[in-house]
Amino acid sequence: MTGISAALIVKDEEPHIGACLRSIAGIVDEVVVVNTGSRDRSREIAVAHGARVIDYQWPDDFAAARNHAIDHASGDWIPSLRGAARRRGNLGGPSAIGTRLLRFARNDGVGRLKVLFRGSATRPVWKPQ
Repeated sequence: MTGISAALIVKDEEPHIGACLRSIAGIVDEVVVVNTGSRDRSREIAVAHGARVIDYQWPDDFAAARNHAIDHASGDWIPSLRGAARRRGNLGGPSAIGTRLLRFARNDGVGRLKVLFRGSATRPVWKPQ
């Protein structure tokens, strides 16, 4: 798949995850939510928004959880977003997150966007052994 896969690591984000997922809808091609033990409705809300939810026991290590999300994502571009991240600006305007994702994916030179890359022959994903 060529495109953008958003990777979210969540635990008990019920008050925020819906707004986050609405703000990236139509901008990313896939959403992978790594659920690290939510006891609220975070999982159900993510599924209702079309996200693929992967249950994962929290290893007390964000890098390991992000690598787990990458393993389940199919996009060429995989930004890691917080479950509480959401759109800024006018309700009718473009998503701040989405605008940055699109610029970055189009190789427009956006400087400050945390992105995790899927491995390839020229740029493998480094994972600690």
